[in-house]
Amino acid sequence: MSEFKVLGKDNVLLGEGPMWDDDLQRVKYIDINGKSLITLNLDTEQCEVLDLPEQTGCIAKCSDGRYLYAATTAVFDDKLNRICSFPNGKGARFNDGKATPDGKFLVGTIERNCGGGLYCLENGKLTEKIGGVSISNGLDWSLDNKILYYCDTPTRKIVAYSYPEFEFIKTVIDFNEIDGFTGNPDGLCIDMNENLWVAIWGGSCVVCVDTKTSKITQKIDFPVKYISCPSFVGKNMDLLFLTSAKHDDTASLAGKCFVLDVGVTGRKPYKVDTKNL
Repeated sequence: MSEFKVLGKDNVLLGEGPMWDDDLQRVKYIDINGKSLITLNLDTEQCEVLDLPEQTGCIAKCSDGRYLYAATTAVFDDKLNRICSFPNGKGARFNDGKATPDGKFLVGTIERNCGGGLYCLENGKLTEKIGGVSISNGLDWSLDNKILYYCDTPTRKIVAYSYPEFEFIKTVIDFNEIDGFTGNPDGLCIDMNENLWVAIWGGSCVVCVDTKTSKITQKIDFPVKYISCPSFVGKNMDLLFLTSAKHDDTASLAGKCFVLDVGVTGRKPYKVDTKNL
């Protein structure tokens, strides 16, 4: 097992959506079921907790310093101004999402009957880009920003789309085809070698996937069952940070976060251009 440090707030129910805030030099992540935003200082290991009015799937930072919260009924800013409403009939709530390379906000929904979708927030309106989704989850872009890597968790696949056209290119990896592979792909992020780091929900691990060969090149195990989302963090973007969940896991560290050096660096998150709000 690779060496890691255990960090984060105690008693987190469903940790998700870690994001490095380069302006504050802090990690921010969500407890979806606990309805809270946690801000973590990596140096002091101290946490600040902000209660949220609704279950929130992810956050993004704007060019003017505001934050966006993709919640149950709407996308709000941090003053609780409603930016846009949840798309009618498209699921229970928003889930994973990120600011895009061109300053928009890409966020998906959860609807287990394949009635959800992946949406782009532009000029204050949501436009569906990918439909027929059950649990919209991990997403990130190639280093040249021309490819979107995306995961609808129940399919157990990571697929590539052209960006911003959203035309299907290929299946990057199909975990159904790996004999004995346990767990489902959840959140993901890209490193500066163009490899994807994928949290495996129910599989107690994160895996590194070579986007060119579609092979798993690394697998790092953790002492909890539900690893939910990875993100590169730190002033040099050289630490991999992972959230986890309690769910039905009785392990003592379930719900905590893990941070480790995996020998590569990541990319700073994009920001949402306020003209798109």
